[in-house]
Amino acid sequence: MAIPSLVNVMIVSLLFFLICGVIGVNYFKGTFFSCEFGPFSPVYLQDNPQAYVTTKFDCINLGGEWVNADQNFDNVLEAMSTLF
Repeated sequence: MAIPSLVNVMIVSLLFFLICGVIGVNYFKGTFFSCEFGPFSPVYLQDNPQAYVTTKFDCINLGGEWVNADQNFDNVLEAMSTLF
């Protein structure tokens, strides 16, 4: 007798995650990228790399790699898994 009630709670929870995921995609799509430098980065970048790197173009020119975070809001499925 409890199974139909659990299914209803799961449906409401999934709808809540879907709505929050869509809102998260609207606000945060593409904002979790960062520049990562290897062990042989230039000396002036070792202290504060964010002072020199503001765009993907800057990162690639300085020898870095433009990567996305593991948990991001670039699409709805990723957003829902990030919220979970």
